[in-house]
Amino acid sequence: MKKKIYDKVTNVRNAFLSVLLSASIVVTGAGAAAPTVSQAADTAGEVKWVMSQNGNYMQDKGTLATTAWDADNHSELYIDVDENITYQEMAQNIWGGCFNERGWHKLMQLTEEERNHILDLLFDPDEPEGLHLTMARMPIGSSDFAMDLYSLNETENDYEMKNFSIERDKEMLIPYIKEALKRQPNLKIWASPWSPPS
Repeated sequence: MKKKIYDKVTNVRNAFLSVLLSASIVVTGAGAAAPTVSQAADTAGEVKWVMSQNGNYMQDKGTLATTAWDADNHSELYIDVDENITYQEMAQNIWGGCFNERGWHKLMQLTEEERNHILDLLFDPDEPEGLHLTMARMPIGSSDFAMDLYSLNETENDYEMKNFSIERDKEMLIPYIKEALKRQPNLKIWASPWSPPS
């Protein structure tokens, strides 16, 4: 039983890493202003490490080492799962990412056809090869993937928020979200407070 669970968790982990890191490369633009982007891909039970840097993409870094199943020493290496005990229920059919300025900036450098294809691959539930994302986070203020630092209100002591503005977000975040919603109208979005005023 424990061996089955270990194999299942390993397969899910490998697939998750592969898709998640591939999505990060697509959304943020591999190696653009980021020092490194790594991607794990499962091939015939092996986990490969592929790394991209600005100007030097998809470098094969070999196979990642995995821990073999050890029936005599599993108590220190593995988590025992009792399927009869349940706690919090996981949300159904949730698979997400994030909206950010750098992602939209990179998408806008593509042709309209290329951009639409990538957006379809990310959000369209009918795209056979797509990720079918159903949830996304958007930052309130600049995130680590903004083009530069900003907040939505830089006026000191403006506790009534008279100078609160989303004008900047109308350039990159909101168009990105609208394109996603065209493809996935049921997309769940949550706004995450990120950067306070300087």
